[in-house]
Amino acid sequence: MNKKAIVPEVGMGATVGSGSDCYPATIIEVNKGKDGVVTSFAIQWDTAKNVGGEWPHSLKYEYEPNPEGTITYYTLRKTGRYKQKGWALRSPGGGIGIGHRRYYQDPSF
Repeated sequence: MNKKAIVPEVGMGATVGSGSDCYPATIIEVNKGKDGVVTSFAIQWDTAKNVGGEWPHSLKYEYEPNPEGTITYYTLRKTGRYKQKGWALRSPGGGIGIGHRRYYQDPSF
């Protein structure tokens, strides 16, 4: 496992990647193994509110927890990374960024 990896904690921000798009979320549940290592966690997708900037790349957003947001589960894999539950280890998708929130929709689609 990467010793510099950010350890997921309840309330921490996260960014879900989907192709070239990014969506903000909040970690709402953390599960640890007997050794204290986080083995899985759940996120709830947040709401992004545009607060200014120029389209498309310098827009600014405020993020708010969304109690009605979709809940998604992630598990620790043998690679030391977290991947969405149900995604194959070698599949290109299902990853998540931990410790920050970002909203971005690629304007080329």
